[in-house]
Amino acid sequence: MFKFVDIETTSYCNARCPFCNRTNMKNYKPKYLDFDIIRKLPFDKIKQVLLLGNKGDAIFYPDLFRLLEHMWAFKGTWVTIHTNASAHDEIWWTELAELLEGKGDIVYTLDGLEDTHSLHRVGTDFEKIVRNVIAFNDAGGSSTCQFLKFKENEHQVEDVKALTKNIGTKTFWVRKSRGFNDTLHRPTGAKTRHEINKSKKSKIKCVHLEGSFVLTVDGEIRPCCFMADDDYIGNFETHFREDIRHNQHILNYIRNPKSINLKYNSFDDIMSSKYYDAIRRNYKYLFRCNQKCKATFEDIVDKECL
Repeated sequence: MFKFVDIETTSYCNARCPFCNRTNMKNYKPKYLDFDIIRKLPFDKIKQVLLLGNKGDAIFYPDLFRLLEHMWAFKGTWVTIHTNASAHDEIWWTELAELLEGKGDIVYTLDGLEDTHSLHRVGTDFEKIVRNVIAFNDAGGSSTCQFLKFKENEHQVEDVKALTKNIGTKTFWVRKSRGFNDTLHRPTGAKTRHEINKSKKSKIKCVHLEGSFVLTVDGEIRPCCFMADDDYIGNFETHFREDIRHNQHILNYIRNPKSINLKYNSFDDIMSSKYYDAIRRNYKYLFRCNQKCKATFEDIVDKECL
């Protein structure tokens, strides 16, 4: 049984957040996950599905409602959609709430009030997000608001929390950013995930070993989101040098990149492949695992019920 699975349904998004890999990729053409690939997942063995990914927003997936119905044919699968909520109209969000009621929820983002939100969520509309979330919550939807904190918006945490509570949101997260720049500065006392990992002496907390994986928009089954993002894939040589003593799984992948792609293999064959066997045996030594996974969710996010 898998604790949770992250499905990247699309790499399309209407936002241009400065620290997103997609924003910084020149001439990138968005993709949509082939529905036939999704059908190959063992939803009867999956407790929770996250519609998240590394580049896109699931609300732009043309077959989203069809996907929800397909997953719910397997009893017991809970679905959480992570979204900027800055698209579609209130009728669409009402329909989504009715579909999700008792079977799923959403995590949306407000990185400040109207004057600061779009400093990070470039291209999104604060007022539209609030209208959509109100429609969703009023129709029986369950929602969490995620607030990504910077120096420019940290004074608005309590105001945004009060706003989200007033519009019916159930949970509020304050999340530490993964980066800062000349426009968005480090908030008081904040450390990035990389900085927390460097300072912690604790053991690696491997989410894959705890029962999860990521299905990318290209159809690849990756152990986790950190081994599925474009920084990892685009800098393979760097990670290869770091992992040279434990790299049989990377060598196998380079020789046959289709070996972990659900389009060409069964799910069970991928999970029993040399790639996954090597990761399970050697994750304690791998550079990416040590770079990312000593920090826990609780180190990055302050969570509060409203």
